[in-house]
Amino acid sequence: MNEPSPADGPKGPTVGPDLPVYGAPSDGPAHPGAGAPARRGRRVVAAAVAAFAVAAGAVGVSTLTAADGADSPEAAVEAFFTAMEREDLLGVAEAIDPREREVVRPALESTGDEARRLGLASDALDLRDLQGVEIEVDGLTLDSTTLQDGWAAVDVTDGTLTASADLREIPVGAVIAELIDDEIDAGGNSDETTEADLSDLRLVTVRRDGGWHVSLLYSAAEAIRSGLDDAPPRPVYGEGIPAEGASSPEEAVREAVDAAAARDVRRLIAVTSPEEAAVLHDYGEILVDMAGEPDDSSSISVDDLGLETTEGPDGTRLVSASSFEVTYENEWERMVWVSDGECMTTTYEAVDPDDSWPGQTTSVCEGDLDPEAAGPWLGWTFSLGTTTPTVTTEEVDGRWYVAPARSVLDTFGAALAVLDADDAERFARWISGETWQFTPDELWEACGTEPPSLDDPDAFEGALRDCIASLPDDYAGPWYGLPDDGAVIGVPDVAMPDEGVWACVDDSRTADELEGCLRGLVESGELPVEQLAPWLCEGVYLGIDEGSTEEELETAEDAYEACIERAGTPDPSDAPTATTAPTPTTVPAPTVPTTTVPAPTTTAGG
Repeated sequence: MNEPSPADGPKGPTVGPDLPVYGAPSDGPAHPGAGAPARRGRRVVAAAVAAFAVAAGAVGVSTLTAADGADSPEAAVEAFFTAMEREDLLGVAEAIDPREREVVRPALESTGDEARRLGLASDALDLRDLQGVEIEVDGLTLDSTTLQDGWAAVDVTDGTLTASADLREIPVGAVIAELIDDEIDAGGNSDETTEADLSDLRLVTVRRDGGWHVSLLYSAAEAIRSGLDDAPPRPVYGEGIPAEGASSPEEAVREAVDAAAARDVRRLIAVTSPEEAAVLHDYGEILVDMAGEPDDSSSISVDDLGLETTEGPDGTRLVSASSFEVTYENEWERMVWVSDGECMTTTYEAVDPDDSWPGQTTSVCEGDLDPEAAGPWLGWTFSLGTTTPTVTTEEVDGRWYVAPARSVLDTFGAALAVLDADDAERFARWISGETWQFTPDELWEACGTEPPSLDDPDAFEGALRDCIASLPDDYAGPWYGLPDDGAVIGVPDVAMPDEGVWACVDDSRTADELEGCLRGLVESGELPVEQLAPWLCEGVYLGIDEGSTEEELETAEDAYEACIERAGTPDPSDAPTATTAPTPTTVPAPTVPTTTVPAPTTTAGG
């Protein structure tokens, strides 16, 4: 569905997977064209894969045998795929460039320990023979090309890879296993099979320590470069953007922050590690060209940046922010994050003082464990009970550089370290779709209801619906959504309606109220029916997702078209524009009611 276009003006905070919206509750889509979020089962799978990846990576790097690499580029790629076919993740890791593998070793080891402590990963994991996964590689043929001394590209000219997984057999921890069992018992699929054509795949290999290895980073960079329109020539490795660094860890971080705020890609790359981030330096000129000139329609500023430095593993230094104020502004809205190292306040407000949206302010403090209130970008580490992201720096030839991959992993590891098993289970359930796991006390106090146990999803969902229905009219505090029951796929894009619609969104607390307000706009001639009808009819797509059959999708499409026809408008792709559309005086009721649609995360009143 479309979000507000620049012409629509400010409508409230940006909506996205990492940016919750707070406001009045809603039991239906918050605006015409707002679909329901992804089905819970997809999120369960994502949570399982994420937890497994953490465990796999951590166990893998800590138990690798010494590997000298292969005798040739083709042999390195063959070893890579052979290990995959044997479900031997350690063998896969041994075929990878050791510099890429070792750069994240310390962080992955600590993260793996935390994942097992929290019940996200299983002690029974055998990475030499992975359970629950079957991989077959058939008909593999290869052709290699020398790129430069010590580097070669290996092209897969033919071959297929078939991967199947039984989620119940994958050795994840008890927390994730329970979520998978719940989803399967509710009718979800436990088996997943995927087939991929490997033809035209190019893997870059590097000779390191006397043997050839697959470089995943350079392979990814080459795929991006070759996929560009008018693809530029491949850069000469070792002759990219020079590494400049800084005189101290703190100065390296300040340089990186200033470069990021100014969107100066070249300067940002210059202060990243020439070892860990060598691929950024080598492909830097291409990245600079891709970024283009900074867009002056938005701006980012960082003020009051206080930094603290502690020693890290292997001679690194960990730099964290004791305070900061970050402001992002575009032509519609302004977002400000202010941290004192213990609490962070996030403020959203409209740039236009005449805008009807009043804005909102939320705050989350260290240890609050509230992923919804924490907000996007800078707030997610607060949601895990820590303070601010940690930037890992390393010294190379007397200069200090930011190590981006280690920074992400070190921050994530520090966040996991403050959790206990109960916290981890709440987060896993939240990720899987139980969005009420972090419903704020303020909401329950406002409706005068005692929340039931989080261990009883049905009771909690019912109590939350009752609470929302009984909220006082003047309640303006935060609330976090009900569970996600379906995904909308194939619904035609609908032009976002005008200012009048957003006034309805601001003033409505339920889908019934919103629908009534929108119908009033149609009857008064302020809103063309072709902009309202698709929203009224899109409920037929609830439950339709990537796993649905062709018959189910066709049935939903037929129902949608019939609903649109009953509503008196053609298909939206053929509909007149808002300025030329005839405006009927009445809107027929849709075939599928919208008032029973489970609430998405976007809310009326936001």
